[in-house]
Amino acid sequence: MEMVKKLQKAGSLEPRVEVLINRINEVQQAKKKASEELGEARTVWEALQKELDSLSEEKVHLKGILSKKQETLMTLRLHCQEKDAEAQRKQAMLQECKERISILNSQIEEEKNRQRKLRLDFEEQLEELMSQHKDLWEFHRPEHLAQEIGALDSSKEQLLKEVSDPFPRPRVPEGCQAPLLTGAPSLGDTGHSPQQEQRHDRGRNRNFRTKEG
Repeated sequence: MEMVKKLQKAGSLEPRVEVLINRINEVQQAKKKASEELGEARTVWEALQKELDSLSEEKVHLKGILSKKQETLMTLRLHCQEKDAEAQRKQAMLQECKERISILNSQIEEEKNRQRKLRLDFEEQLEELMSQHKDLWEFHRPEHLAQEIGALDSSKEQLLKEVSDPFPRPRVPEGCQAPLLTGAPSLGDTGHSPQQEQRHDRGRNRNFRTKEG
């Protein structure tokens, strides 16, 4: 009212009313525009809020996935560590097996050498036994036995002669006339006394029986 009164006093009220009406219209349009912008901003804010909520949910979901991935990674690391330990253990076992194989190969080579030496020794002993068997076979051949029997018969006859004639006359070689000594022990054809001949024949018979056995 005071404004109106002042305008009336000023004497020009109508132009001022138009200005005010225009001003009011501008303000209403500005208010309308602001309301529209506010509505748009609210719409954007609501959309952003929804997007934020969605991002929050996705964040929670991703956190769960990350936790599972971390657990899986930890499990894989433990598995890798176990595999590494297993590989090292197998490598150690492989090295130990190689060493054992080397030792066994050495033992096998030593055993082969020992068996080879035993075989050579056996072959030598076999050859020696075959040689001895051949000698025994040669000794027991009928011709050799016949010669031995003949020699024994001759010795037996000689002994019988010496027993029947204790003091035989010594045989004098042709062209030699050696005087006979009375009471001297007589010598046979072999140049030995009868006692020596008996001992000699006994030794021959003993050797023959030993060879025969």
